[in-house]
Amino acid sequence: TLKTVITEARAVHFPMESIPNNIKEWLEAMAWSRNTRPEFVLLSCLPALNSILGPTTKVIVREGSNNLNVKHPRKAYTESSGLFVIILSEPGSGKSNAFTLAVEDPLLEQENDLLKSLTVQDYTKKGLFESLKSHKGRGLLASSELQNFFDSLMRKQQEGYGERNRLNTLYDGNSLWSMTSSGGRAEDGKEKREELRHNTFCIDGFAQPEPFINAYRPLAKLRDGFADRLLVCSIQPKLLKASELDSYDRKLDDYPIQNFHTIYEQVFEYHKEEEHNYSFDPAAKVLYNEISDEMVDQCNSVWNSNELNDTNSSKEKRNLVRITLSLHILISTLNKFLVEEQEENMVLSKDDIPLQINSSTLQIGKDIVDYFSQQRDILNKVFQTKGSKKSQCGQQSNAENDYEVDDEFFNKIHSYVDQLVKNKADE
Repeated sequence: TLKTVITEARAVHFPMESIPNNIKEWLEAMAWSRNTRPEFVLLSCLPALNSILGPTTKVIVREGSNNLNVKHPRKAYTESSGLFVIILSEPGSGKSNAFTLAVEDPLLEQENDLLKSLTVQDYTKKGLFESLKSHKGRGLLASSELQNFFDSLMRKQQEGYGERNRLNTLYDGNSLWSMTSSGGRAEDGKEKREELRHNTFCIDGFAQPEPFINAYRPLAKLRDGFADRLLVCSIQPKLLKASELDSYDRKLDDYPIQNFHTIYEQVFEYHKEEEHNYSFDPAAKVLYNEISDEMVDQCNSVWNSNELNDTNSSKEKRNLVRITLSLHILISTLNKFLVEEQEENMVLSKDDIPLQINSSTLQIGKDIVDYFSQQRDILNKVFQTKGSKKSQCGQQSNAENDYEVDDEFFNKIHSYVDQLVKNKADE
């Protein structure tokens, strides 16, 4: 049942202990002073921070060719910083407080207009395009209640299919998107067209568990790649009593920085113009290769057994790099700011954020990706057919109350979408 799935997901331990202790204690003081979980705040901070970095910030995973005799040399394999993170919890659990701390207040109270208006208000095709253009490729679709957005993806299959494909390409960060301009025609009489070549687009927010899972079920079953890009988790809520809140207020008062305002401002100023190409240091590169090889072995094992890899986990390596980048930026910035005495002295300068990411930060990223992977395995049980041989976790399924799904219904959706797309192409 849905309740069983939600309860099982909440029982998965989030690796908060992996976060450096000085930063973990700061997050705890800030979050609990507003009666919300530090896990909520941290996970909501990561996509917000990555959207601020913009499309000029990349992680070089593999270097390009150094053969100078090649006319069109092999390009470096890079990752952009887009992240799609959804946190599930019911009303009254501190979702709004966490969203206010991690997204709303630190962005809306910025002096820079581009940063202040970063969150996307209109996620129609035209509205999203114009928002990304005006913010130099940056975009953050964020809300303390994201349910309406996900409902819209499924409300009309033809429109939903197009929107999901667009979100998939925005996640990739480097696909050309062009639209006819509303500014009339060019001198040659042709329609003016605007182009967006690179972007950093993130989805960040909260949703209530049962309504979201009901929307996620058909999204995951459609296998169009959108569910693979989503990082979804359900964390056990907890609220503190007044005396405990007072204690965390006092703890937070001892810190020279008490929110994300200056962090976001300085990260934006540091990255807004120049290109920043981050990479793994030698030890981190070894660790990354080990993690990558393990993921490859798992995929090959499934395919070699003549089965389909239907776990919606194809983007784990990419999400690992992107989460690690966000952690690297956050940890480096806080390590500098937490030792300052005055917030006005908190300015990022060259080399404050090393261009090489160390293995400790990558390990934290892996721990968080593993956590999301466990959450995905549990969530995938929602749309399994009764009597299937294996669960998405790879274990025998014998639960009497497995959530039963009519595969014929989803096949009809596929056929309907394909026909609509074909009709549209023929027009």
